[in-house]
Parts: sequence; C-alpha cells; structure tokens
Amino acid sequence: MTNRIGDIMFVDADEPSNSSNEPSVSDPREGDMNKPLGETEKGAIDLVAKQYRFYESSRLAVGDEEFKSDPDFWAEQFKRDFEIIQERLKMEADAISAGSALPQADLSDLEPPVFHWERVGGLRLLSLEQFVLESNQGIFREDRFYCDKGRGWLKKTMLILSEHGFPHGRKVQVQDRWLIEVSRNPMGEL
Repeated sequence: MTNRIGDIMFVDADEPSNSSNEPSVSDPREGDMNKPLGETEKGAIDLVAKQYRFYESSRLAVGDEEFKSDPDFWAEQFKRDFEIIQERLKMEADAISAGSALPQADLSDLEPPVFHWERVGGLRLLSLEQFVLESNQGIFREDRFYCDKGRGWLKKTMLILSEHGFPHGRKVQVQDRWLIEVSRNPMGEL
C-alpha cells in the first residue's frame, strides 16, 4: 500500500506485496544495491525520513477522524509546517556557522528588584488587598501589623481580617495616618 502526502509517496513496508526481499523488475537501482550511498543520497533519505516522521506525528496529533475528514488539506498543512520549520532551522544553523549567534539582550542596565516592606512604628504596614493576597497564598507570617483599609468600611474590613484569622483590631493614628492595628491575640489598652 502506498500513501501520498504532499508530493511524496510512501510505501508501507508492512504490506506483503512490498516486503519481498527480491528486487523488482522495474527497479532502476537493481545492480547498484551493494554500492554505498553518497552524501546527497543519504541527505535525501534522511530528509524524507524526517518528513515522514513529522507527518505521522502531526497526523496523530490531529487525530485520525479529523485527518480522514480532509486528508488533502491536512497533507498540505503538514507540508507547509515542515517547510517552515526546516527554513527556521536552516536560518539558525547559518547564523551559528557564520559566527553571528543570536543577539543577547543587554541586561547590564537593569537593577534587580528590591522588595521593601513598609514599616511604621516597628510593625509592617499593608493594604487590605495585599494582606488578603498574601493570606490566601499562605505566605503571610506576621502576628501583628498595621492595615490600611483604603476606601473600605471599617466594619467590613474588620470582618475580612477576622475571616483570615485576625479577630483583634483597633483604629489607631500613626504618623498622621489612621490605620487599623491588627493582631491574632488580644491587645492591651493604648
């Protein structure tokens, strides 16, 4: 059985009619069977084998039902994809052989990000959104902190803090800002 994919015809080696060890009468290389292959022939055989493997893996990725619905379309699509991949690999190989490797980004101007927690009066200051984000991720480790409720209502903010394991809070003025001092444990009088 022969399969036609694009302009290339493949012969199924498992078919009994193709598995005969005897050379066929119409085989033009009949006398050349013991002659070693040249580089061009090896390259062509390698290319055809790669192309066949690519087509087969692509056909499996698409699925038999989808492939059989329009085999000509898929064969053309696989051919185009294979040519694009070959072209890109050739361009990369040419660039490497010419010594002009792909340009590297200049990262010398970039400074590594430095993460600072804002601290006020010895306690960490967070917005309610940041607290919820860290608490949901399980990375929040403070037992006592200041929370800036932003534009949220105090009652609603206290409810959210309580839901995350911080039932104790009080409104305090720190450095001319009104914040909520939050704790897991009861706090004493101010």
